[in-house]
Amino acid sequence: KETNDLALQLFEAALKAEFSKKGLSFYITSRRRAPSGQAKLIIQKWDTHGPEEVKRNYSAKVYNSLKRMKSSPMNTPQRASATTAFLDAVRSSSSHLDGLALDIRTKNYTSAQMEKAIDAIKAVGGSPYLEPTKRGTNRCWEKPGSNPSSVRLHPTPAEGPCAYEHMHCKVPTKYQEQAANAGAASKAMASW
Repeated sequence: KETNDLALQLFEAALKAEFSKKGLSFYITSRRRAPSGQAKLIIQKWDTHGPEEVKRNYSAKVYNSLKRMKSSPMNTPQRASATTAFLDAVRSSSSHLDGLALDIRTKNYTSAQMEKAIDAIKAVGGSPYLEPTKRGTNRCWEKPGSNPSSVRLHPTPAEGPCAYEHMHCKVPTKYQEQAANAGAASKAMASW
């Protein structure tokens, strides 16, 4: 956990410096989260953006268990069983649970600023993932997901289909390695 926390701090500091160089605001909406918090966010995606958003962004196990939970009558053994299965599936659903991801608010970015944000994330070794990934004509960005474009399509950011819009970024391996090396060096020095 401490190594992951340090890796996240290193990555966040690099991102913050790169965003600052590009003149961009930098606001993190989420870092490490508990499984219960992750479950609430997945349910919120289902309720706000529909089942297809969950299907596109999470494993079949998460999607199917939530679908089963949503279709089970309240206050029944079936609902209790489906809820347990969903929570079990959620435990391996996101790098946020290990403290190895963060979400950057994008609702205030223009297309030009989004292009700079994507470049900034890539410059420090990150892989931007733009959410929500809604497809079709009622989407926020021309190309959401793992290879996002910077062309905003929806005229009112953070409303309607663009509610909870953000860029998800996993901590790159190089920061995890730096953190592990720092931890090993610290332990070696402590043993002197």
